Parts: sequence; structure tokens; C-alpha cells
Amino acid sequence: MYATYWKSVLTHELGHSLGLDHTPYSNDIMAADSGTKSGDAKYSWDNLKVVNNDFAEFQNQLSTRDINRAKLTKVLGYW
Repeated sequence: MYATYWKSVLTHELGHSLGLDHTPYSNDIMAADSGTKSGDAKYSWDNLKVVNNDFAEFQNQLSTRDINRAKLTKVLGYW
């Protein structure tokens, strides 16, 4: 379980290097609770939004939203 968690952390940080910011959705690898959102976040939220009781950080999986956001950053020329 620890290996999966740390792979998720590395995947999350790689997402930042591709230009992705945090999201409030638990099933996104880029999820972050309100206490850890970045200062330049374009979204505001009070709590993590739990989606189908699914937490990407414990499964090291990308959501469709993660993939689409990564594609958009490429189109916008972030990488």
C-alpha cells in the first residue's frame, strides 16, 4: 500500500511539472484538500469533494479529468 501511495505522490508532482494545479475531486491524482491548495488556484473550495468514495492517491490511478487537463496543458503549450 505504501508503494502505491508514493507512486501517486510522484505522479501528482509530475502533474505539477506539466502545468496542472490542484483539483478538489478525490478521484483526481491532482486532488488536494482545501488546506493545501496553491495560491494561484483558479478554483475555490471548502472541502475535498469525495467522488464515489474513490481516492486516487491510494490507487495511483488517473481520472478522465486528469487526462483531459493534461491534454489541455499540452495544447496550451505548457510542455
